Amino acid sequence: MRAFDFVATVAEAESFEAQNFHAERRLAETRALSYETLAVFFFVVALIQISAAFWLFHRSAYFIGTYNIEKLKREKGIDTNLVGTKQLPLSRFICVLISLVAFVEYIVKAGQAFDLSRNRPVGISTTNYSYWGYLAGCPLIMYDWAETIRVDGVVYFAAAVLAAMVIANATEFIDGTAHWALLACGLSIAPVIVWRTGGKARATITVCRKHAISRKAGNYLLLAGVTMSVGWGIFPITWVLRDDLDPSHGVFDVSIADIMHGVGDIVSKPLFAFFLIVYRQHQEDLHLRDIIRELGWAPEDLKKLVCMLERNKEGKAPPPEVIIATVPALLDHLLQQSEIPKSARVKRALVQQRLHSRMKSFRQSGEEEKAEGLRQKMETLCVQRFKSEDPKSKEDEELEVIASLAVKETKEKDGYFTNINEQEMNRETKWERGKRGRSKFQICSLIYPMESPT
Repeated sequence: MRAFDFVATVAEAESFEAQNFHAERRLAETRALSYETLAVFFFVVALIQISAAFWLFHRSAYFIGTYNIEKLKREKGIDTNLVGTKQLPLSRFICVLISLVAFVEYIVKAGQAFDLSRNRPVGISTTNYSYWGYLAGCPLIMYDWAETIRVDGVVYFAAAVLAAMVIANATEFIDGTAHWALLACGLSIAPVIVWRTGGKARATITVCRKHAISRKAGNYLLLAGVTMSVGWGIFPITWVLRDDLDPSHGVFDVSIADIMHGVGDIVSKPLFAFFLIVYRQHQEDLHLRDIIRELGWAPEDLKKLVCMLERNKEGKAPPPEVIIATVPALLDHLLQQSEIPKSARVKRALVQQRLHSRMKSFRQSGEEEKAEGLRQKMETLCVQRFKSEDPKSKEDEELEVIASLAVKETKEKDGYFTNINEQEMNRETKWERGKRGRSKFQICSLIYPMESPT
């Protein structure tokens, strides 16, 4: 009896495979593009994806900012075990995984399209199902995007995209009213994601493009956002226009949809990743000193890399608002591993920006005396600290001056500096306790902005 059941099961499986094979042959006769054409196209897309994966891995593993760390270590004679991929967060390589998933997806499609063009059975055909590869790729793209622009709730945005992909995948098997209901559910997630991540990205782009030192970073972030919007926008448009999902919609067959999806995958994956990783490099250049410090390099090794700390020919430092808006994910990761919750440079930029805003509000409200008094008080305290015989480092003095001013202003006007903690402001690492001779102008320039508060 069991032998008979086994034979019957095998016969049913063979019958099902034969039905799929004949259905594919009938579908091939009505396709606008032949399987040979699709096989070549899928193979080209797969080559682009695997090439992008190798390039993205190279830039993610061997570069911090625009500097090849491995090359610099060899040239400067630094210990080659100091920095490596094992010290970098795994999220730094998400873009590589996205391209690898896309490569597997398209190499499978290319192989099956080639076999179908030769009338060979392929088992379960993946050429007609569009979303199975996106179930892994699209949530990872959103995670990479949300982490880079530092929006809150990175994991939740990735989970929302995964839910949208599951719903989109279900529309390939469900027809009728439920087919359109699933589309509405999937699209309802999109406005929330666009509003939250788009707003954060737009604010960062605005800040970066205001200053010459960060304009390139802002431009590349803008290009990354545009490619993501265009690439992802192709998929719902293709869904509406393809005629194989439901009789209620569609004007072209699935072979044209395959071409559109391939173009969308090139735009939204390797091209998007290229712009995003170049933005990340410029972003890390702005915080290179803090990143290298948090990596734990020895002071004598840091002295050999002075060239890395120069942002441009004039040697200008990034403004506080740029420092605040462009903290890279790598620095966030390193600070989470450190006992110090926030780097001194970022803390100083936060307080400096708030003091600058306070002086602006004084001037706009006509309280010119208060604004000028605040500025003179800052300069006076700065000079007093500079001339003092306190053995503390100059950077310790700067932080104490800024912290005392911030706390004093908080007491004078309730509700302004609500998040300033004087004890945390004065916490420093051993690196920041080292003595560094600085001029009066250099110390004062770190406390209040160079540009006019008006």
